[in-house]
Amino acid sequence: QFLSLYTTAESCPMCASAARWARIGEVVWSVSIPTLLSSTRPQIRIRSAEISFQSAGDQNPSWAFETREIGDFLVSITGSQFDWQFNATAPCPSGCYRSNVIHPNGRP
Repeated sequence: QFLSLYTTAESCPMCASAARWARIGEVVWSVSIPTLLSSTRPQIRIRSAEISFQSAGDQNPSWAFETREIGDFLVSITGSQFDWQFNATAPCPSGCYRSNVIHPNGRP
């Protein structure tokens, strides 16, 4: 069975591993890990394609399947959804507003 997973950001190592273990055939994401890092979004610097490559089934033939990665999907639309959370000068997306609440990481 071929399943596709759509997500707004490239998978972290834990989520990329879970997609492999679940045998999800395709992961479609919008904002890449390097883009998240450039906007000061906390992220582990291991790309999801590296997780797929390192678990390609060399030691275990039952893992011999491919999880296809499709990145930068609709990034022009979804990228702003991340910017406003970590950049106090970025505009809020339609339907949201900023409050004076300070989050545990110290960012507004």
